[in-house]
Amino acid sequence: REKEGERGRKMSRVGAYTTAKLVEKATDQRNTEVDWAMNMNVADRLNARPFEGKDVAAALRKRMKVKNGTVQLLALHLLDALMRNCLSIVEFVDGKEYQKTMKKLATDSKVNYLVREKMLNLILLWGEYQSHHPQHFRVLRIAETYQTLLRQRVRFPPLPEDTPPYTPPSRPSRQAKASKYQRPVVAGAGIGTRAVQPKTYQAHTQSPAGRRFVSEKVSDVRARVAEYNQFLSLFLEVLGAVDPEGERVEQSEIVNEMLPRFTEICKKVKLYLRAERVPENLMGLFIQTNERCLLAEEIYKGLRRGIPGAVTFAQVHPNEPIPR
Repeated sequence: REKEGERGRKMSRVGAYTTAKLVEKATDQRNTEVDWAMNMNVADRLNARPFEGKDVAAALRKRMKVKNGTVQLLALHLLDALMRNCLSIVEFVDGKEYQKTMKKLATDSKVNYLVREKMLNLILLWGEYQSHHPQHFRVLRIAETYQTLLRQRVRFPPLPEDTPPYTPPSRPSRQAKASKYQRPVVAGAGIGTRAVQPKTYQAHTQSPAGRRFVSEKVSDVRARVAEYNQFLSLFLEVLGAVDPEGERVEQSEIVNEMLPRFTEICKKVKLYLRAERVPENLMGLFIQTNERCLLAEEIYKGLRRGIPGAVTFAQVHPNEPIPR
């Protein structure tokens, strides 16, 4: 019996090590986009081995603390997926140390602004739910973190329109088995299971008649996003040439001519980010293009306050070269 027990403990350690490796792979800094399939693999494995919840939570928190915006953002997307699908991780995310890490990511000005925004979105989602449904949790530290940030007058960015409401995962039924053509809930991709459709996906806009769904080809979207990036490169170059000591950016004819197109592109990119059934190979393009939109917006706002574009860029992306 002792030998069997020791063998079981060894197998458990090996399994936990393998799952931690999956977490590292899903959050590898070389990934240019969110790997939803890998995230769901981690969720499936954790649901099959719920005793690894503590180890997975620790591995994920370690990735959240890496001082690399890409790794941190990918880690938060994975954390979001696990909090929606894996009951075994919830109590560990609700722990004291986890809350310290989450609060730091949400408030530290040195953290990439996209990471801060994602972290604040998650704290808002989870904190609101805990505040209204305390009976579902052993402790309420996420709600405490949320209330603390509110008291500190931290500004929470609005949630994307398609963000599914958060509910903690229920205990899975032994009889319930997912089809290989379905996946669990993925934040940003609607509620429930989805059929796999790699060729097209559904983007939506709001109209007076309600939500409208439009199916688009991947090749068409790639060409359109490439066009957006060409424009954004030119717009960033134009903004970089503006000297706030010599002229006001509001009085620049070329900037004023480009502003309406810039605003239109940013709105369309946000719609793509909120779209349903987004193929994995497009999500990275949308994220990168949205980063450039946000960067150009911050530089423009800085110029209006008399701050040179290079200074604003250095504040947003310290130790990184200015993009062209």
